[in-house]
Amino acid sequence: MCQLLMWIHLCLHRATRLPRPNRLLGSIGWIFLLSAVGVFAQPKIELESETLRFGKVNVGTVLDLKYQIKNVGDEVLNLTKVSTSCGCTVAGEWPETLEPGESAVGPVRLDTIELGGDIDRTVSVWTNDPDRARLILHIVGNVWSPIEVKPNYLYFPRSNNRDQKHEVKIQIKNKTETPMRFKNVRTDSQRFTAEMVETEPGRVFELRVMKAPPFKYGLNEAYVLAETSHPELPQFKMKAQGYVSYPVEVSPPAITVSAGTIKQPLKRLFTVRDNTREGVKILEVSCSLPEVTVTPKGRTSTGSHRYEAVFPAGMEFKKGIER
Repeated sequence: MCQLLMWIHLCLHRATRLPRPNRLLGSIGWIFLLSAVGVFAQPKIELESETLRFGKVNVGTVLDLKYQIKNVGDEVLNLTKVSTSCGCTVAGEWPETLEPGESAVGPVRLDTIELGGDIDRTVSVWTNDPDRARLILHIVGNVWSPIEVKPNYLYFPRSNNRDQKHEVKIQIKNKTETPMRFKNVRTDSQRFTAEMVETEPGRVFELRVMKAPPFKYGLNEAYVLAETSHPELPQFKMKAQGYVSYPVEVSPPAITVSAGTIKQPLKRLFTVRDNTREGVKILEVSCSLPEVTVTPKGRTSTGSHRYEAVFPAGMEFKKGIER
């Protein structure tokens, strides 16, 4: 028997309840009250700048940047989620709430070790500001590097086989007049090996990165590291990534339900994919919540099994609880 455990991720939506109208109020006065509350009583986010410009820096520089945030509205401002566009950018501790008139900073750290040229990285912020539910902020500037890397990523093709061997080659060119040397080329994981081959002395190099099976299921990653002879690039660093599919994969891996009580039945679709060569027979798919029913809904065009989970009306979920 195969049982699927479905995790529930919760988020809180703030709701402002209007006071019950006095029955003695006339219709005109009540309409005016609703209009005033609708127009003025709401949070409003304001930033000193939505684009942070750091100018020009050398590769490897780590930048600590800050967005200046203020709630210029009349209700509490909630910052429900902050995410970044890539692993080189990490959001620090952002405030969860801002009272009317309150200011704060949103810290972000940018590591330029794997960047080069003109860059534009983004930070997405979700709020309860009805006019700006999602903001996309920018970090722009230029990162100078003495080398040119093509391609500038190190990704291994997705595989279903943990023991499959594969090699990826990256070309590195020295952009300066001074000959360059690489030494102590290595990785920080036993799942990858690396070597640097000099194809044109001091000028052009070929980085060869190999898988070292067995890989684990899911994402496998490591940094390729080396020291260089260039004073402005003492260390070379590049991330290698490879993904091995699980024998059976569920998509999406989690179902998100808003905090509170479900007023009407909530339906969510998900798929179960068989990645094995032999084929797996799915005997049963169920939920860890007994109130939730799971029903098969046929197959997708790619052969995955489709299911529907139904959350009945009356179910209650609390913020930050996984079930």
